[in-house]
Amino acid sequence: MLTTSSSSSSEDLDFCDLEEVPRVSKDLLPQAKRKRGRRTIITPKLAAALDKCKISDRNAVHILAAAIEALGYNVENFAINRCSIHNFRENLREQKAAEIKNIFKDRKLHAATLHWDGKLLPALTGKETVDRLSVILSNCGTDQLLGIPSLQSGNGKKQATAVCETLAEWGLQDYVKALVFDTTASNTGTFKGACVLIENFLEKDLLYLPCRHHMYEIILKAIYEEKMGKTTGPTVPILKNGINVNNFKTGIEHEKVKENLDPVDVSRILDFVQDALQEL
Repeated sequence: MLTTSSSSSSEDLDFCDLEEVPRVSKDLLPQAKRKRGRRTIITPKLAAALDKCKISDRNAVHILAAAIEALGYNVENFAINRCSIHNFRENLREQKAAEIKNIFKDRKLHAATLHWDGKLLPALTGKETVDRLSVILSNCGTDQLLGIPSLQSGNGKKQATAVCETLAEWGLQDYVKALVFDTTASNTGTFKGACVLIENFLEKDLLYLPCRHHMYEIILKAIYEEKMGKTTGPTVPILKNGINVNNFKTGIEHEKVKENLDPVDVSRILDFVQDALQEL
């Protein structure tokens, strides 16, 4: 064996035993770590294209690597990995969001109108649905989407909280003068409606502009039930089985309607309807 001592000199070493020491293969020796590529290929326009086409970060790695090789470049010189692409896309989204906020804040806002409405949409991950609330602020012909927060439930308190938090994030509380909403109990409730809670948060009275579309639906529903009878589900038998248009006439052809309309007005209304249908 190869032995040494503090009192012995180098001459006391038995060099014959060195031949018995096994040699380590070069393949087993630690190799220098390969440097990762640092050249960035993601640009704001490319990141926007990946988002628009709904390309995931993992799929973006395969696409970009293949494109780089097709152009004759070495892939190892570029920062092509899932984490780098994810971080770059996330940073670009944050920069774009901050830019949109600053541009909108620089506008001379006066009497702004706040809109919100909820809808069940597919979740970003999984197959379940999520209740989303779109919050929009309109002013002087400009509509700005402030956010689409998710809700645990669609009651008035949850909606008001989401709306107020979105306003506070943008710093636009002082500009809101009117509210646009649908006429559901969760919005119009006297004590727990979203409108009342938003007024309490902003500490001021606001102008109510309820959506007339929903009001007209109530009127049309009453007319339909009066003439056709009530329905117990979303499927209406007369619409499901089809309508024979030969058995019905348009309202403008009714005798009482004709008595109150000038022939010129009738012709103008029919032309307007036909033009509107062609544009659909």
